[in-house]
Amino acid sequence: MAKEETRMLAKQFKNAIVRDMASLNGTQFEDFCKVLLCLILNGDDIQHKGCNLNGKPVSFAVDIKTEDCKIVGQSGTDSDYFSKADLEKPMGDIHGTEKNNPLCEVLYLFSNQRATDAQHTGLVSKINAESLSFTVKIYDAEKIAETIYENADSTKCNGVWQYLAESSQFYDIFPKRNCIPQSSLHYVQRDKESKALQTLLETQSIVEIVGVSGIGKSEFAKQVAKDISQNFESLFWINGSE
Repeated sequence: MAKEETRMLAKQFKNAIVRDMASLNGTQFEDFCKVLLCLILNGDDIQHKGCNLNGKPVSFAVDIKTEDCKIVGQSGTDSDYFSKADLEKPMGDIHGTEKNNPLCEVLYLFSNQRATDAQHTGLVSKINAESLSFTVKIYDAEKIAETIYENADSTKCNGVWQYLAESSQFYDIFPKRNCIPQSSLHYVQRDKESKALQTLLETQSIVEIVGVSGIGKSEFAKQVAKDISQNFESLFWINGSE
């Protein structure tokens, strides 16, 4: 896959993630953010629907948190999450966390809405003007999509796909996931045939390798893919039997 094609696929992949998140309701997005925070924290145990330190539900109870309450996640699906006057919604999540979770050290603000550069800068300025005892990390829709994109080939990302119907289809053909399998230890290189097939690929986008079962068609295809890999930014392998 050429560099420009890879960039286009990455852009489409991330845009699909943003569209999928926009279709989630509040409860679904909270569930999604729990999985997302596990990914960000590299597998730390995350609890859903937190309470205050006395274990009682409160009006500003956080959406997700670690067991020790040191890391908190708040999720917002309001269409005006970043655009409402005085950034009322994200600041409300911040103040709610400050009130009900005094042990918090890091707060993740998750939203399935895009924040413009001006909105992001404005929110950062308001946060910096507060005397908070914890750090705030802002994850708008684009930041979330970038995070998933960067971790698409990790098994820790598996849990997110159940919430992302369209982008999971991109994942099925994503180059990072579909790397070329290792060749058999018994395979003997066929350099002459590889060069002949490479010549064909210069004028044909698809070349079929035909032969009886067990003759080594798949192993030969792996060799050719590796032989031409230096000419491309990414290559990926699709198992036709699956």
